Amino acid sequence: MTSHSPTLDPGGSSRPAPGDDGAARRPGPALPAPDFGPADRVRGWIVTGVVALIALVTRLYSLGSATDGGTPIFDEKHYAPQAFQISQLGIEENPGYGLIVHPPVAKQIQSIGGFLFGYTPLGWRITAALAGVLVIVLIVRMTRRLTRSTFLGGLAGLLLACDGVLFVTSRVGMLDIYQVLFVTAAAACLLVDRDRMRLRMHRAALAGRVNPARPGPAMGLAWFYFLAALMVAACAAVVVVLGVSLAGIAAAVALAAAGVAVSVYLLRASDFGRRPVTDLGPRLGFRWWRFGAGVMLGLALGTKWSGLYYIAFFGVMALAFDIALRSRYRVRAPLLGALTRDSVPAFASLVIWPAILYMMSWLPWFRDENAVYRHVVGTKVDADSVWSFLPDSVQSWIYYQSSVMDFHSSLTNSAGNMHPWESKPWVWPMSLRPMLYYMEQGPEVGGCGEDSCVQAIMLNGTPAMWWLAIPVLGFALWRAIFSRDARYAFALVGYAAGIIPWFFMLDRQMYFFYGALLIPFFVIMLALILGEIAGVLRAGRAPSPSQLAEREEKRALARAAESARGREDRGGGFAAGLRVEIATLSRRQTVGFAIVAVYVALVVANFVYMWPVLVGQPITQLAWQNHQWLPSWT
Repeated sequence: MTSHSPTLDPGGSSRPAPGDDGAARRPGPALPAPDFGPADRVRGWIVTGVVALIALVTRLYSLGSATDGGTPIFDEKHYAPQAFQISQLGIEENPGYGLIVHPPVAKQIQSIGGFLFGYTPLGWRITAALAGVLVIVLIVRMTRRLTRSTFLGGLAGLLLACDGVLFVTSRVGMLDIYQVLFVTAAAACLLVDRDRMRLRMHRAALAGRVNPARPGPAMGLAWFYFLAALMVAACAAVVVVLGVSLAGIAAAVALAAAGVAVSVYLLRASDFGRRPVTDLGPRLGFRWWRFGAGVMLGLALGTKWSGLYYIAFFGVMALAFDIALRSRYRVRAPLLGALTRDSVPAFASLVIWPAILYMMSWLPWFRDENAVYRHVVGTKVDADSVWSFLPDSVQSWIYYQSSVMDFHSSLTNSAGNMHPWESKPWVWPMSLRPMLYYMEQGPEVGGCGEDSCVQAIMLNGTPAMWWLAIPVLGFALWRAIFSRDARYAFALVGYAAGIIPWFFMLDRQMYFFYGALLIPFFVIMLALILGEIAGVLRAGRAPSPSQLAEREEKRALARAAESARGREDRGGGFAAGLRVEIATLSRRQTVGFAIVAVYVALVVANFVYMWPVLVGQPITQLAWQNHQWLPSWT
């Protein structure tokens, strides 16, 4: 007798093998509808390319015009010289810098511009502009993958291209745009990993490996002890990184509480130790996209230490993805399976590997004998210190890192460190306290048609988007909690990682440009809401396969009608395609699309109005005053 197993057809659906009459199938719950990612690849890349071109043109326009008499503006004064030195010498070694307080990755990338164009505004800004374009490309692809809608992906990219914060951040030679890029890329990698694991799990389900009928051996307690040790190590790492402070203690206590809860579940609720290994679900193999997320997180950490927050938040999110996947395919012990099968490889990819990459980014420092604090053993570091068993170079590097930590810890308001443009995280979501990067005014500034002009660059979010922060975040939370919509939860995790940690260090000197990491994830939430308004998305979930099939059927009928019309009046082309799309819309969708179109037009108009103070274009004194919409903007 010949036996057949179920197979996966090219469309991704489950079907029995030839000769399977259905009665002989192994009993069990039906498999989830296959959903491994968007299918309209060509159209998706066309839309991505158009949005990327818009972003590229706007970011390269007059990129090197606004300077402080030919020199860098604002904090460019720190990073542009350092990046140029890296392009010439391989490392920052000007003793005038004293202590260089940020890791080298972003400056190493920025040095490419210095190598190509020299110490010029174009040289220290070109890589930032290209990084900004890549962020927009990633948001188009991420939103499209989240929603299964190329329309919403393009919409998110267009909105992001019209945001003042990302725009200005992309046009100055500072570090933040590179961290935005790496964090966004890490999130994108995790999203692709989620879809790839869905495919692997689906194939495993078709092969009968998700819940095999024959139980395997018992797990034993080795995994429990290992996970407990891992939790203790994580608590210790939190205290070491954050120090003995309110933030460090609170984070360690929260982590310890989570560890106790997991331990209770493992030992009691899940009968840990006596569970057969077959209850855990299948192993999913090496996950290259999750590994790629770790690479991006390592680069984010090598740009600024605040990359640590994303390692923590994204690590939890990756584990949540795995638990949800095993639950979706009815694994008997999904949480236990994710903890034992997935958590350790995830920890290696998302924690260990970023730490290794961070160390590797300092290799030029180790190679250069003139690097900052390169030889401090015997002077600043005692020869019999606790680290004396390590090579002198490693001891010097540890002292360097501790000095940077001391610098950041002491940069507080209570210590007298004040800045006229600093702000606290509660004003970031609505862009209530922007940053003035550059300003020249008076008779010496011409080009506005009057005797006295103003030329300024202000980091300010487009109000048509940022002023909706409270309702957008509230709606996203409601959807994530009560509708259990993972799309909103995904965006909220990225947003939370960029703002919540700062509330634990409110005494520290902070600036609005720290909030540049918020806008990519905020735009995703905004696009999701606009998708619901337009009827592109169902409330709480993506379109079902039956809905997609119904939509395609409507399109086919509309195309047939257009084809008949084309034979009569030789119509067709773009207009015919547009009529096809309109014909598939319901009345509610038509109204929704109209609302979305009006809103997008408002955002674009708002961005155009703000353009002069985003690029440093000369304007009149009256025009400058008209751009100051709030007292806190001055």
